[in-house]
Amino acid sequence: MTTDHINVLEGQLRECYGRVVYSHKTHEKCADILLERQACIKLAQIIISAIVTGGIVSTFFGTKEIDSGGVHLTVPLKRSSTRDKKEFRDFLDSVEDFYASELGVWLGQDDG
Repeated sequence: MTTDHINVLEGQLRECYGRVVYSHKTHEKCADILLERQACIKLAQIIISAIVTGGIVSTFFGTKEIDSGGVHLTVPLKRSSTRDKKEFRDFLDSVEDFYASELGVWLGQDDG
């Protein structure tokens, strides 16, 4: 092999390595964004669950004044929280897909 062939091969290897590193970094960033979103959704679910639990407890042990606004406000929020649980599972699936794809890139598997 001549020096020209070696230089061409080295250039191709550097380009392939750069693509793999770039793909790895973008998948990592996307997974980080999805994990941050997951944490926000989880916090919202905890807050909504606390409000709903407070409304239910006040229904049984509290006065009518406390009950009137709390439960009626939290029922729609709880329904949206149930919908968010599905989105939460979808986010987890997306994160797992990104990590699997990232691993495939490092192992040299090309999905197309």
